[in-house]
Amino acid sequence: MNQPDPKVGNRPFPGFLAAWQEANGPELTPLDHLGRGGGIEFVLAAQWLFCPNFIEHRGGVFRSELPAESSGSRRRNIDTWFSGREDRVDLVEFHANTTTLWDVFTNDDTTGYEEDLSQLACTIAECWRALLARQFPERQFAVEVRDDENSYGPQITFYGRSGAS
Repeated sequence: MNQPDPKVGNRPFPGFLAAWQEANGPELTPLDHLGRGGGIEFVLAAQWLFCPNFIEHRGGVFRSELPAESSGSRRRNIDTWFSGREDRVDLVEFHANTTTLWDVFTNDDTTGYEEDLSQLACTIAECWRALLARQFPERQFAVEVRDDENSYGPQITFYGRSGAS
């Protein structure tokens, strides 16, 4: 598995949260901020970002926001990635499993949150590493975060490593 991203171990609070804490008391935590109200539905939906369902299909492992019994359409979408790439399951996994945070937050203005979204991508990657290792102990995965001038915003993906047992 990839090494943990150094940004995750001792991450600072995002700017809005640091300002809220400064205004309301240094003992307050991110969990206190969630307790202000209005966050429960967001957090409940966000669990699929941090802790997705995984499905096995055509020798690969793929992220799915759907319950396993409802993943037929996801499998059909994955099949389109296989066209001409049947021998490159890792490449299909890489592309099909890519999550771009700008696309997740399509209806939000992400201006001013660039560093926070980069940190979020690293945190999500850590969650995926742990989940994949736990659910597929016999396999090895690379979990990558891309956030540079060549990427379309912060992106997280995973794929099986070649030669994995």
